[in-house]
Amino acid sequence: MNPYMELPKLNAPRHVSRADDSLDQVISIAAFRAIEAIETLFSRWLERRRFNRRRRGAIADLSRLDDRLLKDIGIDRSEIRSVVEETLQVEAAREQGYAPVHDRILRGRASSQAAANDNGSAAESACCA
Repeated sequence: MNPYMELPKLNAPRHVSRADDSLDQVISIAAFRAIEAIETLFSRWLERRRFNRRRRGAIADLSRLDDRLLKDIGIDRSEIRSVVEETLQVEAAREQGYAPVHDRILRGRASSQAAANDNGSAAESACCA
């Protein structure tokens, strides 16, 4: 039995030995698991709070930009909330080692680069013909 998992016996006098030590071990293990569950709940709550704080800050920062700057970035004002949430979820997935299936930011950059290449080749063919 791990000595860190055992809780002190508060009600038993020190000079009297307890007859049922296995019950004490079961109680100690149950208490240890309960403490672990509480720590897990607290850490999840704390992580969710940090996520919400980052989300609200990013939404506020993007909302302060004017429409022209948002259009340069490739975001419409009505899309701010969804873009921020998706971006933060992608970052969280990457931190946990998951590769996101849908990544609007990367997909948007790749499509804009492809469109730029298509426009360039069309301009060259029109110019040289």
